[in-house]
Amino acid sequence: MWLRLNIQSAGIVAVAVLSAFGVLPVSDGAAAAVSIVPAPQQLTQYDYTVTLDTTWRILVSAGDPDAVFAAQQLRGYLHDQLEIVATSYMFTGNRERCIVLDSAAGGLSGRAPSAETLARLGRQGYLLEVFPAAIVITAQAAPGIFYGVQSLRQLLRASRPASWSVPGLRIVDYPSLPLRGIHLLGLSGTLQEMRKKIDFLSHLKINAAIISEDSFWELEKDTLVPGTRNKFVLQELFAYARQRHIEPISELQSFGIAVALLRKDPHAGEGVWIRDEPFVWRDDFAVPQRAADIPLKNAGFELAGRGCFPSGWQVRGKPGQADWRRDTSTARSGHSSMTLSVSAPFARPSKELCFPDIAVEPEALYQLRCYAKKKTVAVGADRDFAVRVSQIDAAGNVLAAHYLPLQYAQDSWSALDLNFQTLPAAVSVQISAACTQGSGTVWLDDFSLRCLDGALINVVRTEASDICVTDQNKTVVYEEGRDYRVLNGELRHAYGVSHNRPTRVMRLPQGRIDPGQVVLISYDCIVPFHPAEWMTPYCPSEPRTYAVFSGVLRDVIGALRPRYVSIGHDDIFGMCRDSRCRKRNLSPAALLAEDVQGLVSCVRQIDPAVRVMMWDDMLNPWHTGGVPDFQVSYSGAPGATGGALDLVPPDVILLSWWYDAQDLQKKMEKTPALYAAKSFEYLGAGWKEESLQLWARKVEGQPACRGLLVTTWDGWDNNNAGIRALAEHGWSAR
Repeated sequence: MWLRLNIQSAGIVAVAVLSAFGVLPVSDGAAAAVSIVPAPQQLTQYDYTVTLDTTWRILVSAGDPDAVFAAQQLRGYLHDQLEIVATSYMFTGNRERCIVLDSAAGGLSGRAPSAETLARLGRQGYLLEVFPAAIVITAQAAPGIFYGVQSLRQLLRASRPASWSVPGLRIVDYPSLPLRGIHLLGLSGTLQEMRKKIDFLSHLKINAAIISEDSFWELEKDTLVPGTRNKFVLQELFAYARQRHIEPISELQSFGIAVALLRKDPHAGEGVWIRDEPFVWRDDFAVPQRAADIPLKNAGFELAGRGCFPSGWQVRGKPGQADWRRDTSTARSGHSSMTLSVSAPFARPSKELCFPDIAVEPEALYQLRCYAKKKTVAVGADRDFAVRVSQIDAAGNVLAAHYLPLQYAQDSWSALDLNFQTLPAAVSVQISAACTQGSGTVWLDDFSLRCLDGALINVVRTEASDICVTDQNKTVVYEEGRDYRVLNGELRHAYGVSHNRPTRVMRLPQGRIDPGQVVLISYDCIVPFHPAEWMTPYCPSEPRTYAVFSGVLRDVIGALRPRYVSIGHDDIFGMCRDSRCRKRNLSPAALLAEDVQGLVSCVRQIDPAVRVMMWDDMLNPWHTGGVPDFQVSYSGAPGATGGALDLVPPDVILLSWWYDAQDLQKKMEKTPALYAAKSFEYLGAGWKEESLQLWARKVEGQPACRGLLVTTWDGWDNNNAGIRALAEHGWSAR
């Protein structure tokens, strides 16, 4: 066994050997040759180089398992060539040709750091000294020893087989921010590949990982590693990360991105309220009276108009722009389509393709469908390259705008749907398409518009929401089982309107409903209001929502014992849409605050020591939380959600993300002061190096800031530069 316990009682070399070197620092130019990521706070380089060979040993305290583990890591990096000597704390033996991993008291090295140095180190700092005859890493706690080893690993250079060189130097190092985290959008690859990612992060002294992973919701399944329950895989990975001083944080995405929860109970989704839709009984089944399909003239661009434009459509914009044209060489059906081509680099918005106003009913649910394909569309945000529907009132004012981002188009023809509910004052809608940013080419064809009110698609049936059938005067409420029978349809995430079998309502002959009678049917149905299937929110007024969430939360906390749990809560697209919320008459801000309060309370009941994290965009008044009509674009209720900030428990840690350059320079500037004033701790989150560097400069010296977070929305492999930037700027804000 290569780990040898060597309790020594007599020393050959005096303690003074390590403290009596008369070495002088070299010039700054020579010191710059040393490269460590992240760069140390203080580095003094000396005019000598130390050579290590297999006669060297790693000296570590036998009573410190964390230090022994760090020694094992170092030995592995040196191809298992050096012996580890686990010895007594007050070591009096020979320290020559030793790499000493020591506590702050200096029991192994024989020399304790000054009180001033110790004060700076904290729990994560370390003192690394490379002497001519020994190397000493001193720290106050296990993370510091581990990080000192990571720096030494970067300094070592192979000089010949079983021999390494390291420059003489002294490093005093400690992080500027306590947390340096990465947000991982799912776990992928083999177990060994997952471990390698953890090793990579630990080597950069990154010490937190927020993991957004559906397997948290399915601990008893084997979706991560076939043949092994997710619970055991996650327990192994969490233990592996913690041993390397990375705190794994379970993110149970909820509210806005509730896909995992809604797969467990699709009736918990936020629906839309269909009220008093008229049906008539034909062959004992309820049939909607309102026509479903809305005729659109020249919806497939088959009829030519003036110039290169289709009949019945308009193209608006500055004269001379030729972005849009009728294409007779490409079509989804027939022989024509419309194509929009924007050249790079992008310099101006495109013209706008418009369809004249279409009469609609107020408070009705509609679906606009078009077919699209693309040839490279580079977009900066969802709304930049899009089809739009604008609701118009009787005076011609735009009441609301809905967006169908074309970034979701494929390189072959595919259907894209935009669902929306009209406002009480709406009398018409206008269809348009344009590019406001980005470049590329898209084709559009075969537009259609239909009313979904009578479709009985994706009907919610819970104790809080169910089908209601009344007579036309709403004086008689008919009873299921006595007057009618419900043949349940399919309700499953992702709530496809075209694929899920609809619900049917059948008249019972012995009941009070006459054949041919007109009745009013009200119900909640769930349809996507965003083309990304994961963007359907849950209903915060449905008790089943919290029954599912609390059960999963209890399982995760019980199995993984996390210090933190993230509840997500970014990008909530559509609040107060269905009857469960609208009947309570709460504003979006009040509803959001109530939801967060409930989840925090649930966490505290399970384990009071667990801290809750959440994204801040829906709370931040300079982010989405400050946009009064943000929910209206997704057929939700008006009202900014930022008011919830004053009602959220102040011990929630906010994850504040800013990516856009304009946001970084203006809006981000106000966030730290706001959160400090309201006693919130927060992490500054970014994507690329620019945002992380600006965050680091802004929060330096701010006690409310717990650290920095890098996101990997575009994948781990596409953001190595961002991960390294987090390591640099999160460790030392410069």
